[in-house]
Amino acid sequence: MGLFDYPTVIKQPMDLGTIERKLSREMYTTPAEYIYDMRLVYRNCMTYNLETSLLYEQGRKFMTAFEQRVRDTHLFDFDFHVSPQKSEKHIAQFKTALSKCNFKAVDAVFRVLCEVCPECLEQKDDRTLSVDLDVMDAETLDYLLEFLISVQEDSL
Repeated sequence: MGLFDYPTVIKQPMDLGTIERKLSREMYTTPAEYIYDMRLVYRNCMTYNLETSLLYEQGRKFMTAFEQRVRDTHLFDFDFHVSPQKSEKHIAQFKTALSKCNFKAVDAVFRVLCEVCPECLEQKDDRTLSVDLDVMDAETLDYLLEFLISVQEDSL
């Protein structure tokens, strides 16, 4: 798509494909987590695109319709700042997924981390970098886990 500057503009990427995968794998433990991700998709759309663009306008319309549905249910009222939780299960899944990936996928993970979470990268020696998962925030872990899972699915 040519969105080379996207990782520098959008610090918490999320897309509908990731949401669909998380739903099908039952990764959402609460409706609030799903709502958070949906809101993030629309906010990212409106942050990245110009207010005068069709993409911005469509994102705004979809967000308005989604928010109306959330309000109509009265079940899922919460503030947007709710963040996913980093669990031992997600950390283990990330380690396993990373160990199964090819060099290009691992390189992509490190490039994302250089942009969004450089403090979680540790230089071991001249040729080795490691990831400090204690420093990595839950949103970044969640995004990278979904990325690695999608890369593995694409290679099947």
